[in-house]
Amino acid sequence: DAGCYPQIKLRSSADHPLHGGASLLDWHSNRRRQTMMTNSSEQLASYASELSGFSVADFKSSSRTQRLTMWRTSLFYVLRHEGLTFAEIGAYFNRHTSTIIHGCNKIEGLKHDKELHQIINQLIKYYGNTNNK
Repeated sequence: DAGCYPQIKLRSSADHPLHGGASLLDWHSNRRRQTMMTNSSEQLASYASELSGFSVADFKSSSRTQRLTMWRTSLFYVLRHEGLTFAEIGAYFNRHTSTIIHGCNKIEGLKHDKELHQIINQLIKYYGNTNNK
């Protein structure tokens, strides 16, 4: 188990091709990755919405009810372990990167919670099926 610890890469405006940083090809590749990751996030959030009864808007909202927070942080955890960066997850859910890191660490500490374990397994199974098509 790799854990859920930050692998943060800082980016500056120099990384944009118009500012003399990365090549145009690298920039387009990164944009394509962002689009793919956003689509994956939307698909997984939509599936979680069906399972939980919460809307995707609820997952992105500022509400902090216990059940909603459990589902939201489960989404953070699964997306992180499927390769998204903390920043990408935060951008999708309108959260600061530190919130995503905290959520992932919280999930790591609750590994023995049966309901949480079931939610995460369902989300991982779905994510794997949709990305292998």
